[in-house]
Amino acid sequence: MRLTTFAAFLALLVVSATAFSQETLTQPKKSVKPGINKTFLDPELDVEEWINRFEVESREVFHAREEVVQHLDLAPVTSIADIGT
Repeated sequence: MRLTTFAAFLALLVVSATAFSQETLTQPKKSVKPGINKTFLDPELDVEEWINRFEVESREVFHAREEVVQHLDLAPVTSIADIGT
């Protein structure tokens, strides 16, 4: 009897987890601020303007960029891209 109860509980747990994970995966996350990145989709975007804005010495990432690359242990011919999150 205990084995049957445990098996039923386990089956219910698996079915519930599967249903929950599928629902979570199919629903897109709502943006906190819809359209915030719309500017970056403009084909006339001035890339140099944004490079100058973000690649400046006052940013912590700029100061640590060489150390970050060293920790990646990349081969000399490796291509990389920063795609964000």
